[in-house]
Amino acid sequence: MQRLADQPMDSAVASSTFIVEGSNVEERTELVPSGDSWIFTCIDRPSRPARGMVLICPSIYAEFVKNYRCEVLMARTLAASDLVVGRFHYRGTGHSGDVEGPVTAASMIDDARAAYEHIRRDAPQRATILLGTRWGALIAASLAAESPGSSVVLAEPIIDIGQLVRDAMRSMAIRELRKGSTSPASLGRQDDIPVPTEGLHAVGYRIERPFFESAAGMNLGALVAAAHRSVLLIQIRRASKPSPTFVSLANDWRESGLEVGLRTIEEQVAWWLEPGLWNGGEERQSAQELIANRLVELTVEWTMKVNA
Repeated sequence: MQRLADQPMDSAVASSTFIVEGSNVEERTELVPSGDSWIFTCIDRPSRPARGMVLICPSIYAEFVKNYRCEVLMARTLAASDLVVGRFHYRGTGHSGDVEGPVTAASMIDDARAAYEHIRRDAPQRATILLGTRWGALIAASLAAESPGSSVVLAEPIIDIGQLVRDAMRSMAIRELRKGSTSPASLGRQDDIPVPTEGLHAVGYRIERPFFESAAGMNLGALVAAAHRSVLLIQIRRASKPSPTFVSLANDWRESGLEVGLRTIEEQVAWWLEPGLWNGGEERQSAQELIANRLVELTVEWTMKVNA
């Protein structure tokens, strides 16, 4: 399949608009300049005047694929709730163009900034929510520090690069166990995360060393505290109450003077283990819709609260 970013920029497919079936939501896809290349963007607009704007910062690697359907559903449903909603793909991923050199945390933040500035034109005077899922939470928190008037929604966030690698290694260990291994090699690497020069291979993806090094100093707790923005922290887990780690994180932010909400969605996502859920079967489709709808409800509720 040819990517949108591989086609000539005067091609009709570089920008297209349609009405989402069964709704009055207008969806526009467009390639937008970022750095030395382009990023794929998608804006969902309500039929009525918008009361706010949401920018969704996605995760990466297997998690980008896993959560894609959920983010599409979220964007369209949020737009039906009178919010302008933007999605985008980082350079080097999805339908976006290539980045000169390796993908890094800095290039991802640049792409989020380009998407933010582009989408902001659709709702220039409206309150902004930066919504980050998993790795995207670190990107959203980084962007919030330079986005006056914005607040942050963090859905099942990754705390730092170490957690991303540990989760990938754990998924590899589970795969090896399922294949009959009694001592998966990846189990011993979860607490010892040096990334080889050639990168780390995990579940069909390569975590490149430059990316690992560029993200080494990023920590969600510090980023959110430095941004001085209201924050909604959402954990997706098979329990009605958040984990001690999330409770501690929320308390630390409150002590620093932030307005913090902490919510739980009682579901479970095996982020690195299953294929993309566009074709994951009725049971998994239903789970994605449940998660998307709850994320929408919580985000709309938070938007109304912080803008009251």
